Amino acid sequence: MSEELITESELAEWLRISKSTLHKLRSDGLLPFQKIGDSIRYSRKDIDDWLRHRKFNKQQGEEENV
Repeated sequence: MSEELITESELAEWLRISKSTLHKLRSDGLLPFQKIGDSIRYSRKDIDDWLRHRKFNKQQGEEENV
């Protein structure tokens, strides 16, 4: 089974954030992504893991820069 990759537009809609926020997260090294040719793609699994990690950190009282 292959990994599901989504586009920047799909991820922005899913997370309800702007594309410029995605660019900032990516350039700051905070958001997992894959570059395929000239395209940026995001793994649904990696994003789910990233979101769970952020939720866990917030529950532990750690500050997030995102």
